[in-house]
Amino acid sequence: HFVVQRDSGNVGIGTSSPSGGKLHVSGGDVKITDTFPALILDGTTGGNEWAFLEVASGNLEIRVNDSQKVAIDSSGNVGIGTSSPSKKLHLSAADVSMYLDNTNANGQAWEFKSTNGASSSTGTLQLKDEDGHFWMAFNENAGSNFIQFLTNNAEAMRIDDGNVGIGVVPSAWN
Repeated sequence: HFVVQRDSGNVGIGTSSPSGGKLHVSGGDVKITDTFPALILDGTTGGNEWAFLEVASGNLEIRVNDSQKVAIDSSGNVGIGTSSPSKKLHLSAADVSMYLDNTNANGQAWEFKSTNGASSSTGTLQLKDEDGHFWMAFNENAGSNFIQFLTNNAEAMRIDDGNVGIGVVPSAWN
């Protein structure tokens, strides 16, 4: 079915009664084929043009007013503020920050989990500078939980099972 309604100008594909918009597709997908296909939403009241497009790198990008905001690469990495995401979530800006807002009064504020494909969790949350120097690391490895504070990638302090060590080898703790 392909219908153009004379009174509204609505176009229907797969339906004889197009409704809800100028183009109504029913019973199938919409495929756009081009060198760099794009879906552009240009609102007349909001003043912004939103574009979902494939770019030369093969990434899918979301742009606002022709400025790239989000990129998704072929491996599924998502970049916000970068067109070349190097991790599953890559944030990049002159003043980058993350805001996590848990509105459930009984919930956890943050939960980062790495299961390593096993039933016991293991992982590290690390804070580093741009040169890769550690500032702080929260480690969990098969029940051995500790917090490390580092300077120049060397451990300066560790909190482990209630013990605090400053400048001492953990095995020397009593």
